[in-house]
Amino acid sequence: MERAEFQLRVRFESRARPSGGGSAQPQPGSGPAHYELVLQEAGFEDVASYTFAEGHTWTIEAIIGNLYSTSFCSKNVLGDNSAAFEADLRAALLALDPSGIYCETMGFGYTIGRKPA
Repeated sequence: MERAEFQLRVRFESRARPSGGGSAQPQPGSGPAHYELVLQEAGFEDVASYTFAEGHTWTIEAIIGNLYSTSFCSKNVLGDNSAAFEADLRAALLALDPSGIYCETMGFGYTIGRKPA
């Protein structure tokens, strides 16, 4: 699912932004190790990071709605191409699985610490 979505997004983003502007690159100073260090430097103790995964079921409408809610694939970014993007994405997703139901395991995490009294 992600590959089809990405290919369509890139194709339509390049139409919306011919200058070739793309999504922001990951920034240094992020991730669990960084957040643990920030909390430790702020005086927190017993700092640790934890990750977990949860299954999620997507419908085509939910995928489209989720993409429209992002800064990189909103209707504002897609402009006049949003209806064509939606039709192409719908067709690509149905080609992957005609049921229109897509399962994903989503990863989450958090960093926690205790501030001494």
